[in-house]
Amino acid sequence: MNIDDLHVFTYVARLGSISDTATALHLSQPAVTQIVRRLENQLGLTLFVRSRQGTTLTTAGESLFREAQLVLEQYKKFQEQAAYMAGHPARHVTIATYPSVVSNQLASWMETMDEHQRLQHVQQYNLTIREGSYDEVHQWALSGSAQLIITAEQQRIQGFHATSLLEDEYVLVCSRTLPAPVALEDLSQYRFVMPLSGCKEWIAPYVRHQGLRIQQVMEVETIHSTLAMTKALEGITILPANSLSEDWRRYFYTQALPDSIRRSLLIQWAPQHHSDPLLMQLVDQLHTFATTSYTSI
Repeated sequence: MNIDDLHVFTYVARLGSISDTATALHLSQPAVTQIVRRLENQLGLTLFVRSRQGTTLTTAGESLFREAQLVLEQYKKFQEQAAYMAGHPARHVTIATYPSVVSNQLASWMETMDEHQRLQHVQQYNLTIREGSYDEVHQWALSGSAQLIITAEQQRIQGFHATSLLEDEYVLVCSRTLPAPVALEDLSQYRFVMPLSGCKEWIAPYVRHQGLRIQQVMEVETIHSTLAMTKALEGITILPANSLSEDWRRYFYTQALPDSIRRSLLIQWAPQHHSDPLLMQLVDQLHTFATTSYTSI
């Protein structure tokens, strides 16, 4: 067992998916599976239950997940103290956002930034990425536990500074078991999974305004869980186009919507950070990398 194994374990626990963890950490799915199995064998415990709906923690896994988070936090502090004593401390910055943004956008931006820093022979940031719901990310920003947050436009915090990272549009997401294309007048024939996490506030008025009839069967908190349930039910949903990773695209096709609504992702920071040149440099880098790496589905 090593720190990297615990890091992978906590990612699988948060994302509820081997494939999403592999994408986020730039590992292969077999490598992530092997790490989880090795950890389970070393501990003599089953940490996850695997099903068609995803990968969920067992009771033992939930308990050890909390302990693993504490170990990783202490390890981070150990690294910072060692760097400080060696005379070349890296600046610690926490970025908070949603799981779908981490796996589908932030991971590639970080890869680009990491390559840039290697070319410059400098490591300026010691980053922590926190993933949570809309409400959690909002609270982390207000409490100061995250210096930067990446959110949807509708979660803009009054008094905070912000800059746009990317825009994409909502699309109709359909199980590949359904005939393509799905006619809008026939939507009510298929089971519809409504995503929450800020999506419903845009989708529900859009559906009413367009006069669309849907057969809503459930509401689901996260985008990942929405996709998992839509796949299991062989149904349909509406999501931002860039919320689908390569792995999910194997199970779904997408259709443009008439007069579609658009989603903007922002990076936000509190007023007291605006005069911090190093933090503003990170904001500029993320804006640049988000713009250059943006691709539409």
